[in-house]
Amino acid sequence: MLLGPQKAPRVLFVLGSGVSSGICPGVEKITAAVLETKIAPSDWNTSILEAADELHAVQGFLRALRAEAVQTIDKPNYEDLSSLCLRLENHELRLRPDPGLTRFRDTVFRSTAQFHRRYPGGCFYGSAPLAAISARSRGFINETVRQLLRPHRETQGELQLVVETIRAYGPEHVDILTLNHDLLLEDALTKAGIAWTDGFETPLSTDSKALQFDRGAFTKPGRVRILKIHGGCDWYLCLMAPKRWSPLKLLKGADRWRYTTDYEESQTLTGSTTKGDSYTRGVFGELNWEARKLLREHDRIVCSGYGWRDEAFNAMLKDWSDEHKEARMLLLHDRAEIKEFEGRKKPWPWPDDWKEDGGSSWVRWQPSWLSETRIEEINEKLFGGK
Repeated sequence: MLLGPQKAPRVLFVLGSGVSSGICPGVEKITAAVLETKIAPSDWNTSILEAADELHAVQGFLRALRAEAVQTIDKPNYEDLSSLCLRLENHELRLRPDPGLTRFRDTVFRSTAQFHRRYPGGCFYGSAPLAAISARSRGFINETVRQLLRPHRETQGELQLVVETIRAYGPEHVDILTLNHDLLLEDALTKAGIAWTDGFETPLSTDSKALQFDRGAFTKPGRVRILKIHGGCDWYLCLMAPKRWSPLKLLKGADRWRYTTDYEESQTLTGSTTKGDSYTRGVFGELNWEARKLLREHDRIVCSGYGWRDEAFNAMLKDWSDEHKEARMLLLHDRAEIKEFEGRKKPWPWPDDWKEDGGSSWVRWQPSWLSETRIEEINEKLFGGK
């Protein structure tokens, strides 16, 4: 049944990179930067090689990997390359041997020998130089993404619908599940005077600009809960002491070297086919659990900008639609993209009766982007005008 007037409407926003595309660089620009940049990211920790030498090795490896992948993947992007690197790394280290990867691995090993031989002994990986360069390449991709996204904070009304919905329904009735690494959403809510939490709010020390993750932050009332299930460009996984890793969020102006004893790596979850593996570990495992709890609490979703390439997250949404008998998702997507949309996204997890005109068991169509949609349209299509 529809929510009655006695019950305040509740909405969960599901946001993908499309809502940031007019401000932050998109997939093509990031892929080009990964493959062609002449300067290594300033936050990228080099290993046994000089920065320029390692940049040459890693980019040469990624370009060769892309040349092999193009035979089976249409226009491989940086996320595809990251997933291939992770699969090769796990295969080489016998963490997840993949018989189906053997021929591809052998071809890549031969074609990239001039690059991975720069890692004698495999660096941290014993006698597995292919695993070493695969791991270093993943780190390079993540740091490139961070460097490209971190400077972008200003919006020009692209997220105004989110702000208006929170003001209309109240922060305790609106939550946000975003797959974006950028900081546009957080800054937009802060400038609007809206209280929010992403789980990082416990200072590392009294004078610290580094915040620790606390799952209890999501239980405090009166705030919008933001779940960044793919991490953030200001998140790090730091080695604080021997064998003790901790996810940290560094505030603007923080010097990250102050908070790590030996090593750190970004906490931006990248990869077209391997994200699901990370949903069981570390801070991503915590956020995955919180995301499922949010999906249980909400039976109304507004979705925009999501490309439907994260199979594990797609499964979560399918479970959501099965669990809530009155589930409704308002899909904000420009009608100009209808052919691309139907061809790639309709078969699964969409209901069999999904139609362009919005007639289905739980999907409602709104032919406009997030920035073009009015709150009245949310009220009408999700709550019957209430």
